[in-house]
Amino acid sequence: MRRDPLRAVAIQLDPDIRNRVKRLEAASHRTPHWVMKAAMREYVEGEEARAILRQDAWRAWEAYQETGQHVTQTEGCLVGPIGIRS
Repeated sequence: MRRDPLRAVAIQLDPDIRNRVKRLEAASHRTPHWVMKAAMREYVEGEEARAILRQDAWRAWEAYQETGQHVTQTEGCLVGPIGIRS
């Protein structure tokens, strides 16, 4: 399995963000690099989750447009990602 090499990416931070990163670095005993990587990871994961939610909502809307059927809030609370709850 071939793995792409890691590449450095330069970003310009305004002084306020740079100072906040420095404070987080000091408080967490982490490097600025670690703080910025963690922030980027969290941002990307959040955006991916929002994209999935938007896709699911769009599919639900399309299904409603085709069938006219919908799930009430009560029914929605009974059905979760693991199926029917008792």
